[in-house]
Amino acid sequence: MNNKEKFYNMLKNFRKGENGGNPNAKLWFCGIENMAYGTPQKEHNLNLLNIPEYTKLSGQDLTGSFNKKIKYILEHLGLIDSNISADDMYKSNNFYCTNLFPFAFYDANDCDTKYLYELTGLNTRQEYEEACLSTKTNNNEWQEFKKNAKVIICFGKQNWSQFLEIFCTSKFDKEKNKLSLQSSKHNKVLINLNNGQTIILCSHPRYWKDWSNQETNKLIKEIKKILAL
Repeated sequence: MNNKEKFYNMLKNFRKGENGGNPNAKLWFCGIENMAYGTPQKEHNLNLLNIPEYTKLSGQDLTGSFNKKIKYILEHLGLIDSNISADDMYKSNNFYCTNLFPFAFYDANDCDTKYLYELTGLNTRQEYEEACLSTKTNNNEWQEFKKNAKVIICFGKQNWSQFLEIFCTSKFDKEKNKLSLQSSKHNKVLINLNNGQTIILCSHPRYWKDWSNQETNKLIKEIKKILAL
């Protein structure tokens, strides 16, 4: 089996490239992809390709804005203890954290196409993204995998349309909400789907001006209301 075949086979496992947690939880977070460089990145990506049961990076920490923001939200929802490591946080059954794209890269905008071809047999970042999204879009197995999620918080404004593509369950929802996003100037958008799920589209936590404690606490209040916490 060549790497292209391995890659497409890998995409059938929806847990590949996750941060961790429990997919059956009512609260989900979704990022774009793991950020890593050097040896951890290459080891992680090869493990995703070659080891069926391997799904996520180990040795995560709380220095980055993404893990730090998720920890803050979970703490204030009362779903984890305050004194907890990132790796232990992602062992919790109270939430789940996945990503749009499984492989780890240092920067999504600076993806080495030669290295990408070695991993996937695909020539461009666009081809890679389309392959990842198409395995979930309109896929009944993916719908079953995510069916228990009641609130899905998605981080990364430039990827809002891609989040909608995989989390909206109907063509009507997709078209209606794509139109609303085109005119949105907000950094957080709440979308109610016809299957009872709520998607909250946010800017990435690295944009700290969008994520003051006051704004984060508003989001936490909304989550508590939806989940009746």
